[in-house]
Amino acid sequence: MGTQWYEGLVADLQETGLDARLGDLSPAEFCQLELGLFYLEQHLAGQPVGALWVALNHYADLGPAGLEVVRRVRLRMGNAARGGQWRERLNEYRKVPVELRMFTTTGPPGHRVLNGTLFERYPSPHLPQREQVYRAALADAVAYDVEPAHEPVPPGAECFFKRRDGAVESLRIPSWIQAAPLAVRLAARASRVREPFSVTRDDLAQAFKEMDRALESHPQISDRDFERRFGNMTFSRVDEAAGRLVDGLGVFTIDGIAHTVGLMNAGKSTLLDGLAFIGVRRGLRVGYVMPSISAALAKVRFLRALGIRAVPLIGRTTRERHVESYWRDQLYDVDAGHPLPGPEMDPAAEFTTSMCLLEPLRTGAGRGDAPLREEDFPCRGRLKLPNKRALHDCPLTHVCPQQAATRAVPDAQVWVMTSSGLVSSRMEGSSYRARQIEAIQHELGLLLVDEADKVMGDFDQRFMLQEPLTFPGGWSARTAIACHDSLDATWHQPLTHPDVRRYQGCMLRHYQALAGLYPLLVTPPDARDQGRNKGGGGRNGRGREDLLSEIVAEGPFSGFSLLNRLARSLHGITTLQERPDQAQEEEAADTFFDEFLAPLARDPFKAPPGHLDRLLTAMTAGYDTEWSASEAAEGWLLEHAPKDEHGNVSGWVEQMLAQLVRLLLAGIWSARVTTSFFGANSLLPAVQKQMPMDAADSFFKHQPPPDLQMLVPEQAMGNMLALQWKPNRDDTSGSLEILWLRGVGRWLLYHLHDLLACEGIAGPNVVLTSATSWMPGSARYHVAITPQLILREPEPCAQALRQSRMLFRPQYRPGDHKGVFVSGAGGRQRREDALRDVLDAICNPAPGASRSLVDQVRDRLEPDRQRLAFVTLSGKDAAACALHMNLRTPLSARHVTPDSQPPRPLRAGLPADRALRRNEHRRHARP
Repeated sequence: MGTQWYEGLVADLQETGLDARLGDLSPAEFCQLELGLFYLEQHLAGQPVGALWVALNHYADLGPAGLEVVRRVRLRMGNAARGGQWRERLNEYRKVPVELRMFTTTGPPGHRVLNGTLFERYPSPHLPQREQVYRAALADAVAYDVEPAHEPVPPGAECFFKRRDGAVESLRIPSWIQAAPLAVRLAARASRVREPFSVTRDDLAQAFKEMDRALESHPQISDRDFERRFGNMTFSRVDEAAGRLVDGLGVFTIDGIAHTVGLMNAGKSTLLDGLAFIGVRRGLRVGYVMPSISAALAKVRFLRALGIRAVPLIGRTTRERHVESYWRDQLYDVDAGHPLPGPEMDPAAEFTTSMCLLEPLRTGAGRGDAPLREEDFPCRGRLKLPNKRALHDCPLTHVCPQQAATRAVPDAQVWVMTSSGLVSSRMEGSSYRARQIEAIQHELGLLLVDEADKVMGDFDQRFMLQEPLTFPGGWSARTAIACHDSLDATWHQPLTHPDVRRYQGCMLRHYQALAGLYPLLVTPPDARDQGRNKGGGGRNGRGREDLLSEIVAEGPFSGFSLLNRLARSLHGITTLQERPDQAQEEEAADTFFDEFLAPLARDPFKAPPGHLDRLLTAMTAGYDTEWSASEAAEGWLLEHAPKDEHGNVSGWVEQMLAQLVRLLLAGIWSARVTTSFFGANSLLPAVQKQMPMDAADSFFKHQPPPDLQMLVPEQAMGNMLALQWKPNRDDTSGSLEILWLRGVGRWLLYHLHDLLACEGIAGPNVVLTSATSWMPGSARYHVAITPQLILREPEPCAQALRQSRMLFRPQYRPGDHKGVFVSGAGGRQRREDALRDVLDAICNPAPGASRSLVDQVRDRLEPDRQRLAFVTLSGKDAAACALHMNLRTPLSARHVTPDSQPPRPLRAGLPADRALRRNEHRRHARP
């Protein structure tokens, strides 16, 4: 998206040979940087370069017209618009001969580009057309990339396609097959206007009456009796001006985005169903965001029973797994002797077929070949005719059951999707390449979001990649075990493949770097004792801390940041802020970093320059050296630290030498940890083709889509890739995690209604609902949109809440007054031991007691409410608790498992029905 605008300038640079004079910049980067500077000149005149990042990431109020231009700039600048890239690449731009540049700095030559640096126009004689190109880039809308339409393979033809693993499959299409007609596809709109959506209580009453009438002929639908449920709903409107609640629904008007909150059983889902029904009756296309694919399929089943053309939007990469889960559920639910549900019983079944109609036509497939995987289905643009270059579609897409959802999308009245699919999946059935979240801006009139706080959390997680490395069961150990087990099972034969050997090399470097960094992060014993004994006198009320410990405690860090702090410390700069009165020291520190330390941070596994050879040999050699790493680091610092006129280092450097040595070593190891981590993850997909490693997963697999990264603002701290140290309570160990902040994910939730408004596309009216989305004290759950409507709990629920009691009962081991802590810090075994101790204290009588705490609680309950729920933090914890309760307590327990997980026994000899799938817990009737 948005890369063609500079092609003419790049061609001119290459034809004239000027591209050879751009230094480390590519011609495309050169044009992108100048576009950013041109925008500053035209729209933020007199502002320094730091103002561009503020504007591009929506941290400045630019007005509607300003936002429209900013969106074009950001899309067309690509990665050059990112905070770290912008300043770093501008320093390379400044090195380009001034006669080639359109802009030059206003300050003294030689100074590095800082956030406060100003650029001004320079009359370059080259590329005279560039200003016209830049003006057009600011003024012209960025068009979507078009999905090309391909002709189907003609009947009777032979064709072939390549699978993902590189194998070639041949097909012969029967001559009697009727080729697929040209499919109807959605087209991007040039502009769109949104009208407010209003409903009254009478509108909802009529809708629920019609819904109940429609469901009379569908007894298999359990979600019904809407008129009665509506009669129990109590509405309160928010009068924001008066600061009070007003009873009644009144006229509920949605003009953009509306936030609705209410406790469980207050009727939030009922309200959304009524709004969807009304929206469809008014001719709007409605979107429904559900928490999972199983919930989405259930919603499609319900809506189709109402006579509404609903279609689930299931992403390509996860479709096979979700379809498998759906049919596992059906097989598990169907009683013996009863038929499986078909479209007549479950309308959602139409969209859950994972088969390719071309499978029987594979001419090269022998009887031993496995069926095609869904990722290899040659549906669109993958088939070729012999000796032809053109790509073709499958000729059966118009009847293929696997394509049912794609065919139904253009004519569907309701799209049902998930929060993950909104940001990850491309829109099927469209003629332009866009994510679902962009397509809904063009097509939907009403979008209903259930569990809005969970959706916000999903968006946040999508743009914040986090992976524990040293935590029990973390990536480093998990991946090592998976690799060793796989090699052991295959007699180490995969080591003959070069990709596997390169992967092993990355992992060996990774473990070596972890072993070097981890001891430096654990607070030294003398520092711990000093902090405990002194109690005050230092930062945060503690004794003076080690410099490395202070930096790590401030937050995430990286090899780059630690080595940069080292360079600044060597030049007497003790703060992170850039100060004009320290401009010379800043320049000297930057020069020192570039000359001596930058190679260690940017490419730590490249052959080092001569001055670092002794240090890196001591740190990484595969043999015993005559000097330790600390000795080599100390010698390097004394040799290269800034000197006075007598050739001596400053007294401060000598005083802090031991701490600076730790900082230097930690910076080098940190850079090697992250680089080896990314190298191993890059190779992992190729390695998994050579040997199974199910427990290993590529970190890159979870990245947010690059096209959405151009829309979502960066975090205020920037696009940060770093390590994070989380010490345990006693500071003798901790968890090292890798963290990559790619953007402010929740920004998407707040802009579901106007994501493309600056491009003239008014999005849908949006309704957000949740029980916990208005919590101003919680950064995790709070949706900062003042609720427009409150759903009050029905009186029976309110009475039950008033009678409920919440008690805190910490449990203790005999003779231990600290209490039982359930933590993963000590590993899985210690965590499960703590869980068993808690269960013993609750479910078995205490020494000397006749009845357990559970027995005492059940004595106070009604006879028909004797069942108890134990809430744990994970499925593994739930299984461990259920096993212990069944074997070591008088209670009979079942643990809840994900819908996609087939029932299996907790251990040999126990029945499989001890597991209770999440979607059947409401039907669970046994105590």
